[in-house]
Amino acid sequence: MKILHSVPAARRKAFFSPQQCRSMVARLTQLRALWSRDYDGEQYSFPDNFYARANGRGQKAYFSNRAEANARMSEHFPGERQQLLAYLTNLLPGRHVRVRPGWLGPAFVIFPAGELLSHEPGPVHIDLEGLTGLDLKAREASFFSVICMIQPAQEGGGVRLWNRRFGGTREQEDEFLDAARRAPNEAVEVNYDVGDFLAINSLSPHQILKFGGGRDRITLNAFAVADATSCDVWF
Repeated sequence: MKILHSVPAARRKAFFSPQQCRSMVARLTQLRALWSRDYDGEQYSFPDNFYARANGRGQKAYFSNRAEANARMSEHFPGERQQLLAYLTNLLPGRHVRVRPGWLGPAFVIFPAGELLSHEPGPVHIDLEGLTGLDLKAREASFFSVICMIQPAQEGGGVRLWNRRFGGTREQEDEFLDAARRAPNEAVEVNYDVGDFLAINSLSPHQILKFGGGRDRITLNAFAVADATSCDVWF
């Protein structure tokens, strides 16, 4: 986690094997009727995700349904979820890694081929959802986002990263992101292969790049906050 204080991301190649990824895609496809439709179909999640519900009445549904959603993941993807949590435990020795109490654990995000990201990149953003009330300036805490590439797009679909850290208030977020957009020369682009694990500093600006082809872009995602003794994971 010290690395993510000086660089915007860290990657491990082939965290999940190609066979595991194909199996996950097959199971996820069978569960398509249970996908959560986010942003008018620009993306989907299984079983759910907090950032798509962060505003308005969606938060209430997220928390009231989270036990059922966690049970769904445990039923259909028990090994993969535990593999990810076990890996975070290995990365963070001496810390108790757990799903954040009252929240949903790691979940899938599906960007459909032919939708918005086929035409333009996603927004430049930082992952503040779920961090409300936490001290973003706490020196002993690390905030990071995990993205595991289960099925990459046929063309493109990587991520653009800026080596900056947000340390202001929520009211200063737009100004911070505008400054990053005005400095494209500072950004680096990272492409994913099947099964890659990427950890991003949640407070660093990042952007999903547009993609082409007829294959959906599918990732297994989580947010996390770690201090000296524990690490809470949610999505």
